[in-house]
Amino acid sequence: MESEACVLNSASFSRPVLVRPVLLPTATLFIPSLAPPAADGISVPLTQRYPALERLLSRARASSSPCATMTAWLCERFGVARQHDWPAAPIALRGEGEDPGSSYWLCASPIHLRVHRDQLVLLPPASLSVTQAESQALVETLNRHFSVDGLLFQAPHPQRWYLRLSDFPELQTVALEEAIGRDINSLLPSGEDRMRFHHLFNEVQMLLHDHPVNEAREGAGSLPINSVWFWEGGTLPPASGASWAAAIGDLPLLQGLGQLTNVRVAGLSDGLVFPETGSTLVVLPELPAIGETEWAGHMARLDNEWVAPLLEKLRSSEIQGMDIVTVHAGQARQWTIASRDLWKFWKPVASLSRHFEASGR
Repeated sequence: MESEACVLNSASFSRPVLVRPVLLPTATLFIPSLAPPAADGISVPLTQRYPALERLLSRARASSSPCATMTAWLCERFGVARQHDWPAAPIALRGEGEDPGSSYWLCASPIHLRVHRDQLVLLPPASLSVTQAESQALVETLNRHFSVDGLLFQAPHPQRWYLRLSDFPELQTVALEEAIGRDINSLLPSGEDRMRFHHLFNEVQMLLHDHPVNEAREGAGSLPINSVWFWEGGTLPPASGASWAAAIGDLPLLQGLGQLTNVRVAGLSDGLVFPETGSTLVVLPELPAIGETEWAGHMARLDNEWVAPLLEKLRSSEIQGMDIVTVHAGQARQWTIASRDLWKFWKPVASLSRHFEASGR
């Protein structure tokens, strides 16, 4: 009986056992404004460190590829083709909960142009704290004036305006993120219809110059909303598919891209909730203001609230790998890391600025 039992046990172990690999989820973390201001010639205190982020970057494999803006990177990864511009405006408008229809739309961001010597330097909407009442009053004035030209301004958010046109211009624009903090004289729209939009740009400034909203803002010591930046226009496109099973982020562009490709996009307030398998894109908030101190504080919060929890998920093998991505100086910079890479203790943890020096600023 004993020998028979052994035969039975031997036979049972000889049968092939089919083991299916467990496909753990992965993450792609997009961090706008990841490059330190020092990479643009501004000094950042060397004492400021970002423990989770710097550990991940130091253990990862770095790569880069040509890419102008975050808008371009997102559109390409969701299978959206470029028109004259990347058609961010109608996609973002859809992400705002509005219907762009088949019309041509431009992003029309309320901005401040600061005179600096012989330059006009662009300050973004986030630095102006535009209120809902101010936005509504300014847009109503613009619509009364330009309705005869077939133009319609729409403002689903005080800092995010859009312009609908009655035709389809041949126009190439510069994205807002590329124009922030720069002299706009060489950044105005190009293409066959450029002069029409140069005139529109100037006419908008004249309408806003003495507007009661701006008089009140200046009286209160706030910067006036003295111009509008037109960028990334087009018509709502088809999309061929996304690289991710899910996404997390608050950008209207991301929300709109998710709707185009049937990818569920959760808000940042939902936290880091990943599907059981597949890849998830996480797009962190953009830097709200220009300046060395603001950047350092912003990055410290992101490191603590978002990067550290992702590092822990990687360390505990809740995710099997992740990419950290940003766009800077015409390049998409990517750092790829697997959970096993965290054990490469012989790789020293370098400061954030060193990673941009090493990747060829």
